[in-house]
Amino acid sequence: MAFTIEYQLVKGYVYLIQKGERTVDDIPELFNFKECVLELLEIEEEKDRQWRQVK
Repeated sequence: MAFTIEYQLVKGYVYLIQKGERTVDDIPELFNFKECVLELLEIEEEKDRQWRQVK
């Protein structure tokens, strides 16, 4: 099985990490799941940085 950043499970883990309820260390090593979560976290962090620059 291969995950993508579009999977709801990936998005859910990103949400939990952003809210402080999980950490990167909590991401399970399941196929490419961890890589997808880390990729989406990076994308979301970049969006946040860009948004803060606009303010």
